[in-house]
Formats: sequence, structure tokens, C-alpha cells
Amino acid sequence: MLIKDIQAKLNRICLISVEQEGFIFNLTRRYGLSLPSFIYGDEEKIMIDVFATENQLKVGQKEIEDSGKFEKKYGMMVYTTRVNHLEKMKIVDEILNTVSVISNSSYVSNGKLFFQFRFHDSTASKISEILSRFMERDPGTDIEYLGPSSGIISAINSINSMIPLHVIKYSMPFNKQTSLGAEIVDKYGLIAEMENHRIKNNHFQALIYSMRDLPKNEISGLEVISFDDRIFSVPIYVDILSEIRKRANDEKIPRFSMFVRKRGNKIEVTSIVPSPASKEYVKILLELSKSRPDGSIDLDAYIKYDESVWDWA
Repeated sequence: MLIKDIQAKLNRICLISVEQEGFIFNLTRRYGLSLPSFIYGDEEKIMIDVFATENQLKVGQKEIEDSGKFEKKYGMMVYTTRVNHLEKMKIVDEILNTVSVISNSSYVSNGKLFFQFRFHDSTASKISEILSRFMERDPGTDIEYLGPSSGIISAINSINSMIPLHVIKYSMPFNKQTSLGAEIVDKYGLIAEMENHRIKNNHFQALIYSMRDLPKNEISGLEVISFDDRIFSVPIYVDILSEIRKRANDEKIPRFSMFVRKRGNKIEVTSIVPSPASKEYVKILLELSKSRPDGSIDLDAYIKYDESVWDWA
């Protein structure tokens, strides 16, 4: 089973915009900038990294230099701020905590945060309730698009048009003691799509996709998203993935998509990251590989993104 086989199972997509105040939002409003961003966090806080090239920031160079708010990383300028204490950002928090939601992209443009997410129509009522509630009390929150989803490939193509991407595939030994929740993926050869932006109790929330019906006794521990479309939700803990996530966040490296599957006696991970940060991401993998006593991380693919990757990913 390939990613393209399940890429449209989340059949709805929504893009919302939330008007904000603050340095980075005022900057994009003043100079008409559109900058890609990455939202991440845990139970305690939500952070946002905003990325720009030095050329993009020439329009406000003195203001930016005087602020001291941008950090240079892997040839790009990165601005980081905490956002979950902002009342207007609570809509993002609620959406990310809704079952079936996967967020692939966000960006800051003209004083607004644009946040895109895919979901299954079985949770459409919950999504509608969240959107209605926040739009009623905040006139700066808008729906830009809500409708059928063209799937993950279309979402990744859209990100690639804003910032070039690399596909990185790596594998590691499968250890049942340190890979909790992954047994169903192992047993039936399923694909798990990880929600990269938020973790709870150090667990990723994952959507499990199947191309065939699963025995009812096997899904007792899973949250059913859709029996008909064979989509389930389960928290997954893989110790090394948690460490990779932490280090990537520390180094301001977004992961716009991450899929996990089992092949033989190994866990195989496919991540999509910005090209400028791709070598730094690989460096994290290789450093962790050297430090682990239970076997190395194998780098299986490092390829500039184009649609041909879906023929093997």
C-alpha cells in the first residue's frame, strides 16, 4: 500500500484566516508579505515559527534588524513566538484537538494567520460548531474555503509552490516496548499519518488507514473515524520519533507531513520538510543513529519533491 492509495481518505479540507496583532503580523500587514509558518506544541503551549528569505525581508530591513526578533537558520530567517495565550488563536487549538483533523500547512499574510487542515466528513458537525462559535464572537476569524479535499498530494503541491520541499525516508528497528500503539500498523501492514503539530503525554495522535476491513476484535482499542472508509485514530508512542520531533522543533525545522508504516522488522517513516532545512534534518537523524544502543537509523531516501515521489512513497 502506497500513500497515494489513501491520500484522499480525509475527504474535506478547510482554510481559515485569523486576524492578529503583534510584530510578525504587523510586519506582513505593513509590507504585504506572505510567509510560510509551522505550528507546534504540547498540552502546555503552542508555538509558531514563521520563515522568510533575507530577500523577502529587505523591504523592512532596518525595522527587522532593530527588533532582533529574527534568527538566521539554514539560510533562512525564522521568527518564533508563543500563541496559545492569544484569545484569537484558541480556534487553532480546538481544531487540532478534534479527532480526524490533520494540519499540513499554515502561513502568515497581511496581518492574518492562514491555517489549513484536512478532516473526514464524519466530524463535519464538530468542525462546523467550532467555526460558528469562533466566527460569531470574533469578526477577524473567517472561512476562506470549506469543501471537498483533493487529498494530501494537492496539499503538498500547494506548500511546494510556496517553499521548496524534500522527501526524506528513513527506517529503524521495530521495538514493541518502545513503539506503543503501533502494533495494529505492524500486524496488518497499514499506513499511519501522524499529526505532527500537537502531542499529548508524549504520544503522537495518528490516523490509521486501511484498504480492507479489519476484524472487529482488532479495533476495540481504536477510535473509529469511519467504518466505511476504514479510518481509525490511535495515540502512538515511538520513543525515537518523539526525540526526532523535539530536536527538529528546537532547530526550527517544520515537518509538513509524516507517514509511518511497518516493513519487515523495521518502522519506515516518510517526512516532508523544507529543502533549506533538509540537510539539518538528516543531521539530526544521523546523530541520533550514532547515539542509540538498539540499532541504527537507516537513511533510505533523500529526494527533492516532485509528484513522482508518490509512485514509491
